Amino acid sequence: MIPLFIYAALVTGSAKEVFEVLDGYSPGSMVKVTVGREIVEQVLSLALPVPPWKGGALHPEAQATANISLTKTALSYLDAALERFNLDFGAYPQTDNWQELSRALASTGKPWDEWELVIRRLAGQKVAQKSLLELQQVFTGPYILPRDDTVKDGWKNDFSYRLDPVKNVYMMYSFGPNGKDEQGRGDDITSEGSQFKLNK
Repeated sequence: MIPLFIYAALVTGSAKEVFEVLDGYSPGSMVKVTVGREIVEQVLSLALPVPPWKGGALHPEAQATANISLTKTALSYLDAALERFNLDFGAYPQTDNWQELSRALASTGKPWDEWELVIRRLAGQKVAQKSLLELQQVFTGPYILPRDDTVKDGWKNDFSYRLDPVKNVYMMYSFGPNGKDEQGRGDDITSEGSQFKLNK
């Protein structure tokens, strides 16, 4: 599979963003990336005769494939983040607001007083009896890179996230190519971590 930053370049046409990622670090600061600009340009030139930042464009079928692949990669990334949140606090985030969720996953925990309010709201009863110190001790975030707090699907749309708080299972999906919310059906793309389906 081509790495996420390659797909990001194909979808956005922004070489600058690719180089910024290569000069940065991977989620969780696990690996320092040191690939040079020349290598990236060579790899992208194999995929595109004329790179997007020089006025080229993907064939529509290739663009559609790139969008789907980027979306699935982003969903896997978010699944892992949600799992870590659940391990830390004993519950998946309790919100239907995608912006609130993505900001919470990208939070570094500071300022602590604001972070505490968000965590207590999102984790609910699971953390009701815990002190701020206890919450800080179990917190292993940020769960996604702070720069990814507005992560989108391949069509630059927000994802949809729904939680069943009784069973503590979630459903997360992209609206897919047609951009319509089909409740995880039709051409919607559902994350592998989703554990239930919405009723029609």
